[in-house]
Amino acid sequence: MATYKGIKGVKVVTKATDPTATEADGTVWYNTATAALKYAIQGAGAWSSGGATNTGIDAGGYCGIQTAAMYFGGRGGAPIITGVDTSETYNGTSWTETGDLPTAVYQNAGFGTTTAAVSRGGFSSTNVPTTNTFEWDGTSWTAGGAGVNSSRNIHGTGTQTTGLTAGGSPGPYSLKSETYNGTAWAATNDLNLARWGLPLVGTSTAALGVGGTMAPDNGATTTQDWNGTCWSTNPASLNEGKATAAAAGTTTAALQFGGYASGGTTTPTGATESYNGTTWTAVGSLGTARDSILGGQASANTAAIAFGGQIGTTVSKLTEEYNDPVYTIKTVTVS
Repeated sequence: MATYKGIKGVKVVTKATDPTATEADGTVWYNTATAALKYAIQGAGAWSSGGATNTGIDAGGYCGIQTAAMYFGGRGGAPIITGVDTSETYNGTSWTETGDLPTAVYQNAGFGTTTAAVSRGGFSSTNVPTTNTFEWDGTSWTAGGAGVNSSRNIHGTGTQTTGLTAGGSPGPYSLKSETYNGTAWAATNDLNLARWGLPLVGTSTAALGVGGTMAPDNGATTTQDWNGTCWSTNPASLNEGKATAAAAGTTTAALQFGGYASGGTTTPTGATESYNGTTWTAVGSLGTARDSILGGQASANTAAIAFGGQIGTTVSKLTEEYNDPVYTIKTVTVS
């Protein structure tokens, strides 16, 4: 009769405690404390709960990665359209309030890192689209170069010295695109398709515009490519158009999540799609559906983060982390 050692070349080891699921992937061991034979398997990607933000927030600027994320501005409190100057950072476990923006703003673009971020455009406290740019140095915010176009419902990607924004409104759906060199903004060639709320991932020379919102306020399924000079329409379409979604990743490995469900509805969705450079595939949904959601756009599509957002008339404090693959420890049973 074949034995485990004969098949694998090693004996089943004994352990007083289980190793982490990641460490144990593909191995079998006997847990002496529980008198159980166990193994670890690799499962599909999924979202899990993270630390809550201190302030409920939606429709703000955001940047970073799963273990070092940041938001600034957005809407919070009552009424929900009230812009805030709040700023917080995440260390992979908990959120910490930081220095406030010089002025309240919402529907602003964000990009960079938790020590070198940029907030661009958005609605002012008097609900007027702005050209304002603010730079974060890890301690405080200061004014940067003004944008070329007044914009709200705008997104960005890149670094503090090599940034990119695209889409937005008024217009009401804008084709405008701009790059930032850390000092000044420059207009670039327009988007192929006018969008507002167009999540961007990648760099200032190689980016994706993922979905966004098109007339009449329907979520778009199109993906647009930026090569540093021009925008083009990517042949890969999302499976579902979602308005006010967020995205993370690169031009060859992206993730889109949350927003309003397809068809121009006002129903939040937790639907999530992953891109491998060729096709978009539906993966595990957020635990809580939210629109106007934020995330870390520099995150890998295998280790992303989503936070804030709107649930009905309430702004959310929820944080969720996406990991793919997810490792699970199983117990061998007789049945």
